[in-house]
Amino acid sequence: MQPLSNSGEWLRAFKVALIEKNVTGMQQLLDAIPEHYELSEYEEAQYLCNEAVTLLHGLKEETADTLRHLEKNLRFLEATQRTKTSLLDITS
Repeated sequence: MQPLSNSGEWLRAFKVALIEKNVTGMQQLLDAIPEHYELSEYEEAQYLCNEAVTLLHGLKEETADTLRHLEKNLRFLEATQRTKTSLLDITS
């Protein structure tokens, strides 16, 4: 990611990353957060960061739900799978 020359560019880039749910982009932007803000830009950055936290919590919940669903399907597949017999089983 190219360094951003001012806080306005940073805010625009962070908004885009937030809209796109681009977690990696948000991380990179947070690592390169500008030090100088106008008060209104600071308030906007604070609001965007709060929205990012909300988004990340939501993504975490979605990921946990998906994982639970996959585990449930895996247990079902394992339960319905035909049992394997040993090659030494002479009764079958």
